[in-house]
Amino acid sequence: DDQLVPLVIRSLRILVLMLGILFILENFGYDITSLLAGLGLGGLAFALAAQDTVSNIFGSITVFSDKSFQLGDWISIGDVEGTVEDIGFRSTRIRRFDQALVTVPNSQFIKGGVVNYSARKKRRIEFYLGVTYGTSVRKIKEVVEGIKKIIEEDDKFDHSFYMVKFTDFGAYSLNIYVYCFTKTTVWADFLTVKGELNLKIMELVEELGVEIAFPSQTIYLKDSGKTPESPRN
Repeated sequence: DDQLVPLVIRSLRILVLMLGILFILENFGYDITSLLAGLGLGGLAFALAAQDTVSNIFGSITVFSDKSFQLGDWISIGDVEGTVEDIGFRSTRIRRFDQALVTVPNSQFIKGGVVNYSARKKRRIEFYLGVTYGTSVRKIKEVVEGIKKIIEEDDKFDHSFYMVKFTDFGAYSLNIYVYCFTKTTVWADFLTVKGELNLKIMELVEELGVEIAFPSQTIYLKDSGKTPESPRN
């Protein structure tokens, strides 16, 4: 695994450094055996002080064993979302989309769930198309069938499952629900496909003479039948 290589290199460096320190101490006449025994007596205190470090190390082991994400993946954990730049013993570095670099302790990957957006096989498009209340039943059916045809004839969409349904009567519109998936998972390409779909739907409703609804209010003024009085001079 390519992402394991940096971690192994760091481990070897730490091991070489520890062996080098022991070698130097031995050359200066220190009794290494007694020193190691003394370290053993203080092991409990060290373990208590290093709980967070141990937890983070186990977190890194969990990341590598579960393979929940790897370098370059787009993930989110808690309120942090971005691209994985580095996975270390203690922490993982995530580059947010505003280019800020966030260091997340590896223990967080044990406690909380990780969402890996890069693992998606397709991307979802979901929205409501609202048409005006003056639209006839026949026209609504034509809009629904027209949108279905647009999706079916475009190979950039996944045709295994999609929905186009007239679902409800909104406050100011008759709502048509559109739910489908693009084959691409690349953000820029996804936006292109979504934009093309929107334009084709706009062309469809124009051809059918259907109006897209927008928030509006109708005010009715009641006529009392009384003649207004003349203003006094």
